[in-house]
Amino acid sequence: MSDRDLYSRLLLTTGNGYPLSYPQPSDELSPECQARGLEIGDVGALSSDGSFNVFFNICRPHDDPANRLGVPVGFEHIDLGSDPFISNKTCHLPGSHISNTKVEKRRLDLDAQVDNVFSPVGAGAVIGVSSASTKAAILLLPDGASRLDLRFVNTFKDLALRHAQSWYAFVTTLRTGVENGDLYLITGTDKSVSWGVAAARHHTKRGHISLKLSAVQTGSAGGSHAWSWEANSTFADMGPRRPPGEAQSTQNQTVFLRGYRIAIPLGKKPSQVVLVPDSKPATFFRWLKSFGWSTTPTAAVEPPRDNGSAPHNDDSSTPRTKRMVAVEYSPTTRPFHPADAINKRILESFPEASAAVIHDDEWTSVLEQNEEAIPDESELIRRIFARYETTSMFGTRNTTN
Repeated sequence: MSDRDLYSRLLLTTGNGYPLSYPQPSDELSPECQARGLEIGDVGALSSDGSFNVFFNICRPHDDPANRLGVPVGFEHIDLGSDPFISNKTCHLPGSHISNTKVEKRRLDLDAQVDNVFSPVGAGAVIGVSSASTKAAILLLPDGASRLDLRFVNTFKDLALRHAQSWYAFVTTLRTGVENGDLYLITGTDKSVSWGVAAARHHTKRGHISLKLSAVQTGSAGGSHAWSWEANSTFADMGPRRPPGEAQSTQNQTVFLRGYRIAIPLGKKPSQVVLVPDSKPATFFRWLKSFGWSTTPTAAVEPPRDNGSAPHNDDSSTPRTKRMVAVEYSPTTRPFHPADAINKRILESFPEASAAVIHDDEWTSVLEQNEEAIPDESELIRRIFARYETTSMFGTRNTTN
């Protein structure tokens, strides 16, 4: 289990939705979409790097920048109408943290304790973070975070059931390596201006987790300061890393997302070799790698030049759409999500169903208070089937309907 996977697994118990260990919007998005961050209506997949990749958005027109990759056949755009969201701008207060276990934060450079340990930040400032647990995941929110949820989610559920097959068919054409069960339809987000994430574990019962953050200067001498982990071997990160021109106060960092996990009754995709355009290799390969594709080209083919043509050069201004690179897909460990096992069991129990969907609010409702880890698959499935009527709660759809 990777440290990013550990972070997500542990914070899933807090009931806030799926925790992204890298909340920053993808560099692949347009500046407009980056400024907004993840949105309600986004359809995409979790990435192995802790982020979320968006393929299209059902609340945006087909020609919107959010749908830069195209849209599925039979694309159905939803008009949300008036007052479609439930908003809580102070859901997470400045200086707060979220963890699967009891965590203490202290300013080590001040004699008196402060309500928000992240303020003030300046030269010599140090924060200590500790836990008596052997496994801890911690999300720090120096500036707090707001929450936005779709008021009526059943419309999204019905849409996902109608179009699950075409959505997977479309994503397959993008050749991202997404497997059956990976698609996610977002119905809610928690967004922040800044964040810190960490996950740590001890292999002995007497273990004690202790971490530190220190203020580091950004820019020239006399400039501002920002917090940085003194992490050693522990997984830890701070953000955001904003692109040039983006306001420092932009609240577009998605620390939690909520939505429908979607599965259809198909087997896993096999490894495959495909030809992809080599127009922007570094950027394109970095995007593919997040899905588990190898980033080492297995072959390259350069089309023959016409007589008298100039030799090919790598200048960025020269079109390179004709050069192709063969890239091999090798499935890697998928990001863990509790809904995967539940959807699989639903489809096994109802072989006539063409799709299964489950919302994060549904599976989190069967977690017990103060659970520090997600129950194993068999126990989670037992709780789900004991509590809910599967055909109505999870919307399995009969192919004859």
